[in-house]
Amino acid sequence: MLNSRNEEYNASVERVFELEKGGSVFVIKPDAPLNIGRLEKNPEKVQEVYDRGRADGEKCAESLIKWLAEGK
Repeated sequence: MLNSRNEEYNASVERVFELEKGGSVFVIKPDAPLNIGRLEKNPEKVQEVYDRGRADGEKCAESLIKWLAEGK
């Protein structure tokens, strides 16, 4: 199972992007790589990434509302 975990993850990510292109899902994602490790301990770096995530989410809020109104 662990041997194929990365392949399963990559296939899942590819599927999400396919669904996004087809318009059946709305994906909220960072506009640039986050450059942070999974176990980051520096609170300032964690806060910076959190703030970037909030800003990215707020940027796409209007598009999400429009997408939802279209009934997708």
